[in-house]
Amino acid sequence: MSSRTSQEIDPTSTVARRAANILGKLDHWLSLRSIGVVGFLAAGVALVKSGITGSQADVWSLSSWPVPVDMYPPLSYGMRSLAYAIGTESSAGYSAIGLVLIPLTLLAVIFLTSRELEGVYARWFVIMVLSGPLVWVLSGRLAHSDAFVLLGGALMGIAGRRLIPGLLGACLAVLGSPEQAIVMSLGLTIVALVPRYRAWLRTAVLALGISVLSWGILTAWAASLAIPTRASLVSSLVRRSLEILLNQFPLTIYSGFGALIFIIFWAVLCESRKYAAMSLTGAVLLPLGGTAITTVQTRVLLIASLAVVLSLTVAHTQSIVEWLQSRLKYPLGITFMFTLFLPAVEVTGWTIRVPWVNYYAYFQAYLIDRVPLL
Repeated sequence: MSSRTSQEIDPTSTVARRAANILGKLDHWLSLRSIGVVGFLAAGVALVKSGITGSQADVWSLSSWPVPVDMYPPLSYGMRSLAYAIGTESSAGYSAIGLVLIPLTLLAVIFLTSRELEGVYARWFVIMVLSGPLVWVLSGRLAHSDAFVLLGGALMGIAGRRLIPGLLGACLAVLGSPEQAIVMSLGLTIVALVPRYRAWLRTAVLALGISVLSWGILTAWAASLAIPTRASLVSSLVRRSLEILLNQFPLTIYSGFGALIFIIFWAVLCESRKYAAMSLTGAVLLPLGGTAITTVQTRVLLIASLAVVLSLTVAHTQSIVEWLQSRLKYPLGITFMFTLFLPAVEVTGWTIRVPWVNYYAYFQAYLIDRVPLL
């Protein structure tokens, strides 16, 4: 009698049953929702965790178009072209463009995923991709050229098996940053030499050619005007950049890959030693090399690796989900809860940006200081 009573009120079994019930309902709910709802839910959670740091617009004057100018980033024409087309040269105008680009990038990822995957595979994919660094960086760099490179990387990585979307992605990446587009497309080229990812090879090689040609033309143009570029500044930044990378190293890896680091491990373990080395080089080592010569860590690591990591995720999503289904009763619900509790972190130089870090400053500047008697 007493043992049966103690079993009935065992708090451990009660908590376990309630947790399983919650996971079951969540898994069922996610499986019934459209990929758009699941994707924006994952992105919304990531956005709430990371917070928007406010406008970080690089504003160019309309009169300077289209000549390269001596301001960061000198060879980036994405935001600058849109601002010129709209006719704005104010920080507010650039911020408005940035606010539009965030949901546009998320919509692009969701739409491209729906064309490449379906059912539970598509839902699992968007949960993994939109719950981490992609959204953290987008929300942390409002009105910045990063959106163009990230959008381009998404096209190359998710839809790069088809030539037209892949080339469109390459052009968008170049508009954001020709230098970062080179590293991104070179990494994808290395990985696409692995037989499993050969379908991405045409896109990767053409994207690399477009990136190198664009960078060469723009760099020569800037040099003729005595405008410094990233290439001319690399030697002066290498020592400081390496020092920052080594100091923040384990955290930089997590902040750049998030939960998708597990996809990279899976992809490496699925290959022979030769092809595993190629996959690891294109997905991790090359992007880390690009990160090591810049003072901005998370942004560059994410951007340089995005196309490769997304291509690996597209290629392996079905096998991973089937593996999870054979071992877990609620794979979607457990995956969502797993990403829900991952901390949002961004490493920028010596600074680790934690969630909501700038909110009180903006709250004070735009509200408290403008209300009488406060």
